[in-house]
Amino acid sequence: MRTGRCLCGAAAYEISVEPQMFGFCHCRDCQRLSGGEPVAVVLGPRDSFRLTQGELTAYRCTAASGNVADRHFCPQCGTHIASRLEAGPFMAVRVSTLDDPPALSPQFEIWTSTAQIWAHRPPGVASFEENAPG
Repeated sequence: MRTGRCLCGAAAYEISVEPQMFGFCHCRDCQRLSGGEPVAVVLGPRDSFRLTQGELTAYRCTAASGNVADRHFCPQCGTHIASRLEAGPFMAVRVSTLDDPPALSPQFEIWTSTAQIWAHRPPGVASFEENAPG
């Protein structure tokens, strides 16, 4: 089990299974959330994520892929904790919010077609110009 929280500690969560994947998203929405760099996320089944303290506010938008995305934030400090696609089975949890991030190497990076030329690009990982296939 993994736990995490926002910057101010008002919102806390747990993930009941080990993350299945770790990667970076370079889409413009994620760049805006991070201040320019890609967002580092771990992916796991949607039902493995559970809020244990406080509440989250969701911002719903249409992602570059055309999918509806819910971006979950702490309403007190604004920390972006997780995102999920309405039609997808995964919850994408920000690695920066985990209390003890897993010792994983990134496995993928997506939306490299919109990556900034100065952005961190890990060598040797699967790279996709848009979403990963399937």
